[in-house]
Amino acid sequence: MARRRLDLEMVRRGLSDSREMAQLLIKSGKVLVSGSSALKPSSMVDASQPLKIIDPLPKYVSRAGGKLEAALETFKVEVKSSRCIDVGASTGGFTDCLIQNGAKSVLAVDVGRGQIHERLVANQRVKVLEQTDVRSLTPEQVGAPFEVLTADLAFISLRAVMINLFSLVEKNSSMLLLVKPQFEAGKKEVDRGRGVIRNPEIWEEVLKNVQDSINTYDGAIIECMPSPIKGSEGNVEFFLHVTPETQQGELEISKVVSLAIEQREN
Repeated sequence: MARRRLDLEMVRRGLSDSREMAQLLIKSGKVLVSGSSALKPSSMVDASQPLKIIDPLPKYVSRAGGKLEAALETFKVEVKSSRCIDVGASTGGFTDCLIQNGAKSVLAVDVGRGQIHERLVANQRVKVLEQTDVRSLTPEQVGAPFEVLTADLAFISLRAVMINLFSLVEKNSSMLLLVKPQFEAGKKEVDRGRGVIRNPEIWEEVLKNVQDSINTYDGAIIECMPSPIKGSEGNVEFFLHVTPETQQGELEISKVVSLAIEQREN
């Protein structure tokens, strides 16, 4: 009898909408195989083996949705009835969170293809713009300005696209940017940690560099917080609440880094 990976078998049986969702359920300890907990998506199972999900499905299509939810709650950003753009949408965790929080519409932009969850593709309030680099977007092309902009980018620095992000918003807009130190730090630091940045001094340097980039375009960081959910490889990440308007005073990055250290140790 043919055996399949557990994550693929869950999708085949209709127990999960996607392989990523299946992997999340498995790693969360929510899947039983023949009555026993399975923690490895790569576990091989027979087609006849009983599979059971012991808890409800995750709220969002990916872990990113929980990250954005925490930021919206902490920063008290209201997205209801807002026109939003999600840059670096990937599977659509941020997009899903925006929709579930009442966004009027979300334009989900990503350089990849076929990644966004089919549930979001089918949602009339979501428009998907695939195989699109934000650096190639023009405000006219996408109907900017947007009231809310979210960004979760991989393998590129936020600083490299900051001018493009600011072109998509206006003075009263809210920008929620996820800073990933592993894509902002220098190659030497990234290689030293094998892709995981653990040095708080590098976190602080990264955040200050992003802050300088934001200030260059007359924007300002209103608030900053460590994400309560780490990156997939265990990287500490930071959320910024940014306004396109110049503000008096500057955020004390060191305090945010201290909070991140405290969270890591608890």
